[in-house]
Amino acid sequence: LSPKFLHSNSTSHTWPFSAIAELIDNAYDPDVNAREFWIDKTVVQGQECLTFMDNGNGLTYELMHKMLSNDVGRFILNATLPCVREEHKASLEDILLYSPFRTVEELLQEVEAITSPPLAKTGTRIIIWNLRRTSTNTTEFDFETDRYDIRIPTEVSETLKDIRSQSSIPECFHSLRAYCSILYLKPRMQIIVRGQKVKTQLMAKSLALVQKDHYKPNFLPKRVPITFGYNTKSKEQYGVMMYHKNRLIKAYKRVGCQLKGNDKGVGVIGVIECNFLDPTHNKQSFIETEKYSKTIASLGIKLEDYWNEIRHKRTKENPNSIPVEDAEKSPDQNWVQCDECLKWRKLPDGINCSKLPDKWFCRLNPDPQFRDAGTSTDAGAVTVGTNTHTEKIRVKEEPQSQNEEEMIQKQVDHVGKSFCAVTRPFEGINADGSTRRSSPRLHVGEPQEGQVALYAAAQERDALKEQVQALTVQLQEAQDRLKELMESTVKKEYSHQFVQTEEGSDYKHLFVKVKQKIADLIKDNVSSVPTAQAQPRAQGEEGEFDEVVQPVEFLIQELKQRNKERDELCSQVSQTGDSYLESFNVEGVFRSA
Repeated sequence: LSPKFLHSNSTSHTWPFSAIAELIDNAYDPDVNAREFWIDKTVVQGQECLTFMDNGNGLTYELMHKMLSNDVGRFILNATLPCVREEHKASLEDILLYSPFRTVEELLQEVEAITSPPLAKTGTRIIIWNLRRTSTNTTEFDFETDRYDIRIPTEVSETLKDIRSQSSIPECFHSLRAYCSILYLKPRMQIIVRGQKVKTQLMAKSLALVQKDHYKPNFLPKRVPITFGYNTKSKEQYGVMMYHKNRLIKAYKRVGCQLKGNDKGVGVIGVIECNFLDPTHNKQSFIETEKYSKTIASLGIKLEDYWNEIRHKRTKENPNSIPVEDAEKSPDQNWVQCDECLKWRKLPDGINCSKLPDKWFCRLNPDPQFRDAGTSTDAGAVTVGTNTHTEKIRVKEEPQSQNEEEMIQKQVDHVGKSFCAVTRPFEGINADGSTRRSSPRLHVGEPQEGQVALYAAAQERDALKEQVQALTVQLQEAQDRLKELMESTVKKEYSHQFVQTEEGSDYKHLFVKVKQKIADLIKDNVSSVPTAQAQPRAQGEEGEFDEVVQPVEFLIQELKQRNKERDELCSQVSQTGDSYLESFNVEGVFRSA
């Protein structure tokens, strides 16, 4: 016997879902390559049975012997081999003797059921009967609580005994539908439980407040990525999801601070793929080795660091905020799987995945870039974190046509509302060069024309911005000069504190003095008029009078000239203020544009 045969048959499943997961793994293997897997309950000859069926490539007679198990009837429809050949009549007789089926017709009906799903030509169908019963003569499976699920009562499962002390048992431990939704790190097969599709999820991409970290022990040549985030559905379901080669091994494994009796680490989920560890026979845990112990210890430290950092950020932003685990959260990214091509598509932000239809296809994607089934699943920006503090964005290379479309889109967003966007329907180009007309894309000849027009508009906009900046500088300088001029003018003409001005240039003060002097002279002249009329003036006295009158006339003329200059200066100030307002309005127009 082969050692692998002994290893497979030494597997003991204490948890029913672990045995079902083994059957799902057989259909998930690349040599089978099944796209869909059906799990249902049926009644055969009065017995409740479980049925498992896939639409994969089927198995040959030799490969079937590697899947031996007790009380299992397996019917295979292969593309090249019939189900039962002439030399296997003895096997057929044994099946009719020990299985619930008593006639060949009943067997053929089960074989024909393989081809009943649409487009299924090959596949495998497994029927399990003689299900274990409890002391109350009921099966260990609960088919009544949810007609679209297969559940395990908590008091029945031996696996749940160790976690009953927890405040809340994760749903995946007693619900087959919930367990199948997280069974694979990157699901690529649809699982249908009792007629309803399981909504599988990308565990690492369905968390909130996601941060990346790495685990690099000495015994590994490369770093192992770790994803931390908060559960958006229930804060009671937390821990580390440990996968091995895409398959879930340990679910909600609590580590580090999560093992203490406080609120540290509550609601935090870690996701890691531990391909460097060895799983047990039933793939429900890892072999207790030094590597496993070091991994668990490191995960506990990193998870606590993540929890402390998120809590510190939230407290710093709002000291009165409620704890993160109690706040309502939504995933950082929304992903959905296409029912036709089975590829995962990232949806734009703001879309509620719970309100999507049961049947979702790529053509329903709001993002036109990923409406074609031929587009790569991981196209676009992929977040690659280096630790819990920083993240980097890596953009994968796209075909030339997509590069042009992205460049045009960025330029349209950069120009703004002042320029018209391209409104013609878009038409894309497939990777093989053929034109795809089913989805809106830009025509082949349009990108270059639109690009030239946008470049010209951008250059014109930049030139206008430079002019606005130059005018702004000139306006600021003129405003400063005007301010200085106004201050000095107001100080000289309107200040009542004459000490602040120069005595030699204070013409108003001189005018007042001259005016007072003239008044005194007129008063003296009036009093001396009778004497002058009675007695003619001498030649010396007339000369003295002229010496007094001439400076006064000169001062009056000079005062009129200063008043004229003042009026002209006020007029210039008014014109400069109007020009400043017009320039300010022009600058506001350009800014709004």
